[in-house]
Amino acid sequence: MGDLNELRGWTSAGSAAAAATLESELSAALKDLPSLAAFLTTQQRQLARARVLDRTVQGAAGLEDALRAKTKRALGATAKLEAGAFPEVIKLVKDHVPELLGGLDAARKAWRASQAGKLKRHTDTLWPSRETRALPTQSDVKRWSSEVLQVLSVTADLREDAADAVAKAVTMLAERARGSIVSGSEVSRVSGPATAGTRRNSELSNTLVTLREGLLQMGATTASLTNAIGVVEEVAVEAIAPLFQALRDLLASSVATLHEEDWVRRGTGDDTSVYLSTLLHSLHHVRREYLHRLTTSATANALVTKLASSTLSAFTRHASLVRAGPSAHASLAGDMREVERAVGSNLCPLEALGEPLLAFRAFAAVLETETGDLGGREADLRAAPQADLVHHLLTRLPAAMQSPQEASGLPAAKYVVWMDQHSTPEVLRAAGEAVEGFRTGAEGEAAQALSVATAAIERA
Repeated sequence: MGDLNELRGWTSAGSAAAAATLESELSAALKDLPSLAAFLTTQQRQLARARVLDRTVQGAAGLEDALRAKTKRALGATAKLEAGAFPEVIKLVKDHVPELLGGLDAARKAWRASQAGKLKRHTDTLWPSRETRALPTQSDVKRWSSEVLQVLSVTADLREDAADAVAKAVTMLAERARGSIVSGSEVSRVSGPATAGTRRNSELSNTLVTLREGLLQMGATTASLTNAIGVVEEVAVEAIAPLFQALRDLLASSVATLHEEDWVRRGTGDDTSVYLSTLLHSLHHVRREYLHRLTTSATANALVTKLASSTLSAFTRHASLVRAGPSAHASLAGDMREVERAVGSNLCPLEALGEPLLAFRAFAAVLETETGDLGGREADLRAAPQADLVHHLLTRLPAAMQSPQEASGLPAAKYVVWMDQHSTPEVLRAAGEAVEGFRTGAEGEAAQALSVATAAIERA
């Protein structure tokens, strides 16, 4: 009764606020104790599953027994508050909760270490070292992913720890894959059959794409695991980046052969085209020999779409320098429609190309439009690539007026390289100087072409 009299004394002395504070502290502590007991029980189940039998775990089990007993005492004490047990409960909570929390932390660390070790062993089996020559199969990756899923199949309070352990294993695997990428000239030869190095890199990328998609389907969204999945995608792209650069160069060089075409002959209605046959064959070769090896995925689709867009852009740029009559320009526009169909059937669906396709079509429409009718093509004039449009319009001038490419002294293919190395404003600035120089002597359709070119320069 002494404690009770003391409590009454606090109240009578105006210490009601202090009593309320103690009561609040007790309520919070008692509320937490059952959840601590449940949490520790969860830890013990996880530890048993991981077969961690060290002294830390045994100590954690002992702490669980202590927690049960002390929780029981605390709950029993609350029923006797009126008998003066209030200070005893406060002391119990203050004395033992830090000890229990420390034990839980040790148990959590032990469990985390056990899962990290388990995943490292599975990763070592899947990808023994950076120098290994044998790549994991799709089945190997799926088995590894099932182990990861098992680790992630824990209660919510352990999910972040599990995801961190998985993230470390995923990053380790990605770095080993990066060390397995084949480099050098072997992976840049794409004019013939795929080399062994190219086939290996494609297989490696496919393996990583399978891994990435499997991890995403698990739904773990911690920052560490998201970053690790990002590394996997990065390495998957690195593995085939040299291939796509080589394919891009192959298709660009095929496009460049249009400058070898006899456009005078094509202007007479002869549709036989050597360069177009070369380009269409190259597009088919890219699909048959290389793209079919890649697993359909967002990663591969993005690279293929970029390849298709660059091919259309390269064609437009080279076509803009062809100096020929209206009939030849119309034939060139017909070639562009064939190229569009071939890109759609060999590289990617046309609807995936968006703005690059619209620009390509707009330029083709301008090509086959007579100079006097360009005023009715305002939408196409705006949608076409402005630097290419201006250069095309300047090819419509009389032969005595040199185009910017002719004035530069560079062959058309090298002039395209110059254009690619400079920004659109820089290219248009150089073209604008030529336009200004032609204004004085321009008449009729030449004057109209210059007017449209000037508007394009001002728009850009």
